[in-house]
Amino acid sequence: MDITAEDRFAIQDLYAAYCRTVDLGDAEGWADTFTDDGKRIYDDNPGAPGRAGRTFTGRAELVKLQSVPRPLRVRHWHGSPVLTDKGDYLESVVYGMVLDISQDPPAIMAHFTYTDELVRLPDGSWRMRSRASARDLLRG
Repeated sequence: MDITAEDRFAIQDLYAAYCRTVDLGDAEGWADTFTDDGKRIYDDNPGAPGRAGRTFTGRAELVKLQSVPRPLRVRHWHGSPVLTDKGDYLESVVYGMVLDISQDPPAIMAHFTYTDELVRLPDGSWRMRSRASARDLLRG
């Protein structure tokens, strides 16, 4: 498939919605960034309790995953994605950071490399069919 400028902007909007909804604790809105059968796959060191090596599949599991109280005030940030046409989906590799904004100045809590399967819905919008994260461990 041809990757148009409109597709790239729509994918940037998808990632912005992902970050904003997770930071606001909007589990339903966050789940909306995935397909109904979407998967969130964590590596063995995600930095969050109960997620190591686990895969959460489907809207109900995704909503439950994000419905837990968050003790810290954080902001998620994404870089620009590298998009590759894989036929029926786009592979997106994108860097992400989590910042702890409860302190001044804010501090980087974690850095990730995300590998996503993005699919275009019939209405032209984009969703994640799968998101896998690999945490890049920060060394002092």
